[in-house]
Amino acid sequence: MEKFEKFGRQLDPELEKLQSVLEKEIKPATKQKAAAVLRQVSERLAKLAEEIEAQHVEKQP
Repeated sequence: MEKFEKFGRQLDPELEKLQSVLEKEIKPATKQKAAAVLRQVSERLAKLAEEIEAQHVEKQP
């Protein structure tokens, strides 16, 4: 669990950088495309989390 917490702490500043770039340097149409991509990534991460949880449940006696 510690590795995931470390990953989360490392991810937070990167997400802040991404948001800053989106706000300052990217045109509105590109922002909409970026938002769509981020939603797709979010959906894929949610599915991956579900798969990981399902595997964990299967392994428990």
